[in-house]
Amino acid sequence: LRSVRSALPMDLEAIAPGPRPAFVLASIDRTRLTDHDVVRLMVARDRLASHIQAERAADICEVTRRCGDDDLTGEFAALEVGAALRLTRTAAQHEVAFAHEVTERLPQVGDLLGSGRVDVRRARVLVDGTAHLSVESGRRVIGDVAERASEMTTGQPRALLRKPRLDYTEVFPDDGE
Repeated sequence: LRSVRSALPMDLEAIAPGPRPAFVLASIDRTRLTDHDVVRLMVARDRLASHIQAERAADICEVTRRCGDDDLTGEFAALEVGAALRLTRTAAQHEVAFAHEVTERLPQVGDLLGSGRVDVRRARVLVDGTAHLSVESGRRVIGDVAERASEMTTGQPRALLRKPRLDYTEVFPDDGE
């Protein structure tokens, strides 16, 4: 018989996403929490979901590697991912491409996602906002934004990434549109 908790751990926000908070969160009865703790519970679940999304991206990249696709955005992996997850070809291609971005091209974004500091929506904004840059320049830009990304809404990094676009293309002229 599973015990039901009526209070959240005081250090919940400090617990890294993974099996421990998943176990703790599964035992929470939200109807017995204070209003404030229900919000804390929601945030903790969102952090855990972000962690799971980062792990899923790594799994998709491993499927891609095992499919023998040279460029990690290959068609064989998209077919495999699409069949396994019941996705259309286009949706599977997008999933494979996103997984490659956060795992290989911009690992800092994968780290932010895996630690729960950004959710998948903000991770997509960071990936899309640096798509026009080379790998090296994209990583530099993400390095500049990473510290603040966890405190931003999706619109804020989007605006921030649009603004330095000219500055970065002037500093790194190899990054054309």
